[in-house]
Amino acid sequence: MEKYKFIEKGLRDAGKLYIELLRDELAYQDHNASNRLSDGFYIRIHKRGGSLVMDVMNNAPYMWTVNDGDENGVNVDIDDIKKWMRDRKWTFDDADHEGKVSNKIASELRTKYLTEGGEKVASRRYYFINIAFDEADRMGLNAMVEEEIRNQIDLEVGEIGKSKAIQLTIS
Repeated sequence: MEKYKFIEKGLRDAGKLYIELLRDELAYQDHNASNRLSDGFYIRIHKRGGSLVMDVMNNAPYMWTVNDGDENGVNVDIDDIKKWMRDRKWTFDDADHEGKVSNKIASELRTKYLTEGGEKVASRRYYFINIAFDEADRMGLNAMVEEEIRNQIDLEVGEIGKSKAIQLTIS
């Protein structure tokens, strides 16, 4: 991959921007109880056929449940819910009140994966991946990456405009 270093750099830079958009959307949707999902993104660049491919990956086993929802609901640890509430500076009359609220949220997540508070906290609850990638499209991220890579090719080749003859596809 040494000869593709400048392309790899462009793809890695794009991957970092995609990860930033994914993290922003997770934060907006208030899906950062433990930050394991948000902190778990990484970039993988590899050759496939005649192409150099960049994947944004995550090993969190519940990523697709957070993204797509689950009609069966999800099980969450009550302590994670309590931490999530404390992080948002929710106040309670006493420990019993905190326990009832955390149990109610956990029950809602088990049965519907949407809390009453979730609607108020975030107007969007699902599809953080689609929303982040749509935002990247609106920003013209692919076009920016293509331009950066073409400029690097021009520098490598030593002649401005030579990269126009090279096919570059980002999807």
